[in-house]
Amino acid sequence: MQRKFTVLGAATAAGTLALTLAGPAQAAPQYIGCRTAGANGGASFDFGGATDKISVELNAQDDKKGDGAHARVRLVTKDVNGKKKYWRWRSNASSAPKYWKTTAKNDSGIFDVGVQAARYQGNELKNYCTDWM
Repeated sequence: MQRKFTVLGAATAAGTLALTLAGPAQAAPQYIGCRTAGANGGASFDFGGATDKISVELNAQDDKKGDGAHARVRLVTKDVNGKKKYWRWRSNASSAPKYWKTTAKNDSGIFDVGVQAARYQGNELKNYCTDWM
């Protein structure tokens, strides 16, 4: 659990220092995303500690309507040893953005968070991009 310490005053004559202990620090959600030819995608998430479960909102959009291809997005994480975990793809054939809420947790910790956006023709990967926090 993260704690924030705030100094309230200078040392008193007795040599003590007044401190307050605030609740858990609330960081603003992080966003990562990228665009590749025909597709874009991203992830918004709150990242606490390495062993915490993180809440993630993924998004994908097909940028080339009518070409028969579709956009996909997935989360990628790295553990304490630098080993990557590729989470499942989410698919969107619409030119309107689509969103998915999910969570991620790894017993070996999550030390880096990334997202991949891709353009697929059926089940064939055409191109992709990756962005890391």
